[in-house]
Amino acid sequence: MRKTLALLIAFVVLLSAFALPSYAWSTEDYADILVTGQGIRFSAVCRTAEDVAKAAQVGADYFNIAPTLPLKDALAAVESAGAAVNEKAASGSIDGKHAEALLKKIEAAKFLVDVTTAEEADAVYASAQAANALDQICLRFRTKAKIAKAWLNGKEQKVDVIGFYSGNIIFFAILRTKKYAALDQTQYMQLQTRNRFGVILHRTYVQSFINFDVKGMFSFRDPVIAAGRADCSQSWDDMIARGYTVIETAYPQDFAEYLAANSAERAKLLNCVAAAKKVTTEGCPSNRVKTYNKALAAAKALIEKSNSSSGAMSLARVELDTAVKNLTVKDSKTVQGDFAVTPARVGAAVFGVALVVCLQVFFRSRWKKTK
Repeated sequence: MRKTLALLIAFVVLLSAFALPSYAWSTEDYADILVTGQGIRFSAVCRTAEDVAKAAQVGADYFNIAPTLPLKDALAAVESAGAAVNEKAASGSIDGKHAEALLKKIEAAKFLVDVTTAEEADAVYASAQAANALDQICLRFRTKAKIAKAWLNGKEQKVDVIGFYSGNIIFFAILRTKKYAALDQTQYMQLQTRNRFGVILHRTYVQSFINFDVKGMFSFRDPVIAAGRADCSQSWDDMIARGYTVIETAYPQDFAEYLAANSAERAKLLNCVAAAKKVTTEGCPSNRVKTYNKALAAAKALIEKSNSSSGAMSLARVELDTAVKNLTVKDSKTVQGDFAVTPARVGAAVFGVALVVCLQVFFRSRWKKTK
């Protein structure tokens, strides 16, 4: 009987907890939220010097130049792109701050060259050395990490490297990522697959970017190994949402527009968070406060992350806005997850507890008689 009474008391306490008001929670000031800025990078597929110039003028971070394009011609194209930006700034056709930022990107951009053997790497190295441009090239070794490591060990002046794996065996993908990440010169690890649902798209693999402290790259240059995806903004956003930081595309102008839209979405989310932090949660149902806190934390995490996808930020903004609106519902309306304490529910709860008590008393008396 004592156990039954204790059960009844516990149930009443639990029921009353739903009626208690929630109190406002405190976090750091909005001004202290770290905004890391745009961390997404992109490589432009360039077959001609003209392609290089166009990609430079829209802020490409890498120019994936064809083997048939001489490095000296590509270098001249970048120089002409910088001059073109200066002319536009002087004429007022582009904003001064934008021109300054673009010129910095042009200055920092590098030429991405594919190699599969040490001999091919030697040829590119010699060409860059002759042009005094070793600090402007990046070699993408489309082979095992040990070949890149052996080649780098024989060079007095180091050059940047991008690792590469194409396949659908997660053990091999993780192992190659680990080995390339161990090289100081590795900038990114590129992953490709023929499979639309390949393992390199799953969180199980993408977590290795964090584990090995290396950023991921995905290319749409070769549609056969582009995971069944087209070279367009929808696919770029999808790959960024999966954790990739660098995208290679044949449409640099379109990607520049995507980046602008991505930055605009980040600004919207930033404003949404600022507005959300001004509301009070005092007196609001506990489930609504919990939803609000969760949505606010998710939005802040995306702001602090430098390579958040546009879709993820847009969804977070809508969910946070909805959570804020649900906090201010004053006309007795309920939202999903609400638990309203009403006379009918209290009566049903009391009846249920009373029924349990009566049944226990009944069976105890029957058990004593049988004994």
